[in-house]
Amino acid sequence: MVCLRRRRVGGNIALLLFGLLMLQALPSAAADSARSFRMGFTPFKYSWIEESQQRTYALIADHADLIVHHLDGGVPWVEAFEGRPFADEVEANLADRVKNVRPGQKVFVSATPIDFDRKRLAGYWGAKENMARPGAWKDKGFDDPDVVTAYLNYCRGLIRRFAPDYFAYGIEVNLLAYNDPVGYAAFVSLARRIYPVLKQEFPLTRILLSFYLEPPTRIVEAKKHIDALLPFTDLFAISTYPYMVWEGPPQRLDQVATDWFEQVRRIAPGKPFAIAETGFIAEPLSVLWKTVEGTPADQEKYAAWMLSEANRLDAEFVVWFVVADYDELWSVLRWMVLFNPLMKAWKDTGMFDGELVPRPALGVWDAWLRAPIDPGRNP
Repeated sequence: MVCLRRRRVGGNIALLLFGLLMLQALPSAAADSARSFRMGFTPFKYSWIEESQQRTYALIADHADLIVHHLDGGVPWVEAFEGRPFADEVEANLADRVKNVRPGQKVFVSATPIDFDRKRLAGYWGAKENMARPGAWKDKGFDDPDVVTAYLNYCRGLIRRFAPDYFAYGIEVNLLAYNDPVGYAAFVSLARRIYPVLKQEFPLTRILLSFYLEPPTRIVEAKKHIDALLPFTDLFAISTYPYMVWEGPPQRLDQVATDWFEQVRRIAPGKPFAIAETGFIAEPLSVLWKTVEGTPADQEKYAAWMLSEANRLDAEFVVWFVVADYDELWSVLRWMVLFNPLMKAWKDTGMFDGELVPRPALGVWDAWLRAPIDPGRNP
């Protein structure tokens, strides 16, 4: 599974408060010449019905020039370490993804050795995702030599299968620093050993990490955590969902920090930039005791502002995580996750609603997609 994460800062999920951040009176700029970035979606399907997966791939082919395979369900630790084929379920999943890459699509693959909650070493991907790590793997840490060997083998295998243009070997890695500072130091050690090898063996692939972008009020703390890893990533790729806020009351649409994206230049000056995940709700979100307002107009404004900022900052790619609202999938998923309220936080961020009716944000997105890519700005 991808996308649906429990984000726990300081280990206390009860402190996670949702607030609405939207732009001040910024223009809803549309592409008027060229764009710097590729535009992508993940194939996270909107329904439990089998045919919805192929429909999702078709929507991506029609509305993106980048496909994003986001592998956040654990690592096949045992098989990767021993250099043998993965479990049948893993092999089938990867083969289906490779089969559905269309001619001409750029490819971005994200993997991570950090678990779904961004708290510890990832679980085991075998017959199911996020299983308990078996045997001697149960108590290993990020800097264990066996972990480094297994994860390097796993990354190599993914790159060989997909031949991606972009490959992330860690997702939202700085969130680990809040939950386990010791583990984060060990992860830095792992990155120091993984990155140079992948760069040497796959020089044509952009090797990167993604970082969770917090509000500008937390930039000092964020930069402290991120600085240690900047030497081990080709891009400063961010994950950001501005309607989700750690602290404080919901904010009005006109209270968003106008330097939300500009802060990337202060955190990682000179480092190429990308948006590895983003999205915005088009319907109200009620979670715990909070309600976050969201409308199709809000989503449209966010898309316009975000894409304009991405172009101004010379982003290499932009990924809008969910193509279509997963209302039908949620009708099944909610039982599987015991109504965990955070699992529906991305349910209504699609550029198509649950009935596959396009939202206004799609018009903004497609206008940028029709613009040519300036070859002088990014590879």
